[in-house]
Amino acid sequence: MKRLPARQPPLVFAFIMSALMSFLMSAIITLVNTGLDAGFLLRWMKAWLVAWAAAFPLVFFMAPLS
Repeated sequence: MKRLPARQPPLVFAFIMSALMSFLMSAIITLVNTGLDAGFLLRWMKAWLVAWAAAFPLVFFMAPLS
C-alpha cells in the first residue's frame, strides 16, 4: 500500500474530519429547523457548503493543538 508524504496526513485528516462532521451536523440542524419536505436536500447542501467552509480551516489549524 502506498503511503502519503509526511506532510499530507494533517491535510487529509482535516478534510475528512471536517467534511463528515459538517455533513452530519448540517443535516441534523437543517432537519430540526425546517423539517423534511421537498426542498430539504437543497437546503441541506447549501448549509453543508457553508459549514464545511468554516469547519475545514478550523480543524486544520486547531487539531494540532490538541
